[in-house]
Amino acid sequence: MSISFGKRKIQKTGYSFLCPLPTVWAKNVNLYQSSLVNIELMDDNSLKITPSSTGPARSERAECATPNIKERCR
Repeated sequence: MSISFGKRKIQKTGYSFLCPLPTVWAKNVNLYQSSLVNIELMDDNSLKITPSSTGPARSERAECATPNIKERCR
């Protein structure tokens, strides 16, 4: 099965080429800023992009600078 996300414009930054990933796909596979992906060159010269399982996980933890906040919330 194949789903097309349309065309993407390649951007050049320094010595690298960048291609934006579809937001729907990135969110679906839990990719966020600084996440790692694997890129494989296939026999037909296409690229296969898959999420890396060793990438940094998105943290839902919040830090609070207010001292004794736990006691105040009881």
